[in-house]
Amino acid sequence: MSEWFKGFIDSLERLIEKAPYLIFANRVREAIKQIAIYIRSYYDWLFIFAVLILLSYTAYLKWPLDNEDSQVLIFLVTAATLFFQAIIGTRAHEYRNRPIPEIEFHFDIPDCHVTKEGSGETGTPTYYIRMRVKNTGSSTLRDAAVTVENIKKNGSTWEKSMPLGLRWTDVEPNDPKPNPFGIPKNNIPMGSKRTVDFLKVRQDKKELNLCCVFPPNTRTHILETGSFELFISVDFANSHPIFAKFAVSYNGNWSDDKDIMFSKSTLDVRLEKQGTNRKDIFEETS
Repeated sequence: MSEWFKGFIDSLERLIEKAPYLIFANRVREAIKQIAIYIRSYYDWLFIFAVLILLSYTAYLKWPLDNEDSQVLIFLVTAATLFFQAIIGTRAHEYRNRPIPEIEFHFDIPDCHVTKEGSGETGTPTYYIRMRVKNTGSSTLRDAAVTVENIKKNGSTWEKSMPLGLRWTDVEPNDPKPNPFGIPKNNIPMGSKRTVDFLKVRQDKKELNLCCVFPPNTRTHILETGSFELFISVDFANSHPIFAKFAVSYNGNWSDDKDIMFSKSTLDVRLEKQGTNRKDIFEETS
């Protein structure tokens, strides 16, 4: 909101406070405050004023008014504004300026790369597969948490006693605390992306592992080799959750050549579908 418009609102509020003879002064003052909240940006108030000018000019051309009719029109416009504020409030603004989450995955460098896990040069070569959560909306995504909800191997379902939380690679000092399950959360500003460690393969073990924050005693995070379907959810504090299905296969081989390693015959990871409908993405029947 521009500075002069803020000053105008403040001056109008002070005028109302000094005019106790006005009927419903408190309600009018609250309405002005709510309208000021609604008109948070230059484009919002510019749009509203343009519409008001256009409507007023159209009404003037079509229905010329005398003084008494003008007073009635002003009353009706004021009443309509207060009604709009009471019924709709800031929801239209919040909808236009909402965050929009989306999962992004590219099975290639830099999202998929090899590094050494452990201390220094003595670490074990490990391939990491990463996914990104991006925000294409107009406000910050709050408290984003990524969870593996279900795993299927060759069509069979593994039951888990707790969700498997994945690890963010770019958590900042001011990011929110983990949830009660210990799953870390992240804030994603508009137009930004945050990266999640998803899968890894160590050279010494040659088995596929989920990058869990706290590996469970049930060892369900160890996928070993074969074909898998992974069902993942991403939850937020201020947006609807999104769901994704990944198809993964690994034959147990290792190669230092990424082109050989990231081939369909060795290791293959595909994002098959994503969306906001859990039943559709997770293929739930009940």
